[in-house]
Amino acid sequence: THFTSSKNKAPRIAEKGEPAEELILRLELKLIADIAIVGVPNAGKSTFLSVVSNAKPKIAPYPFTTIQPNLGVASIGPD
Repeated sequence: THFTSSKNKAPRIAEKGEPAEELILRLELKLIADIAIVGVPNAGKSTFLSVVSNAKPKIAPYPFTTIQPNLGVASIGPD
């Protein structure tokens, strides 16, 4: 059955679904970074990342230039 239209975007009542399926999962957290830089738009996060690491993010004077995460590698200390 078709329940969506230009006036009715979503159903207002629930319908009986299929029988449930039980799964046993083991999830493992894999971190791709040790540090994350979080802040408001146009605050200089990409500029900071490019200065302290080998990352080459796109840098421009307008908000939301960086949409995808950027990874950089930095050496700290004599190692």
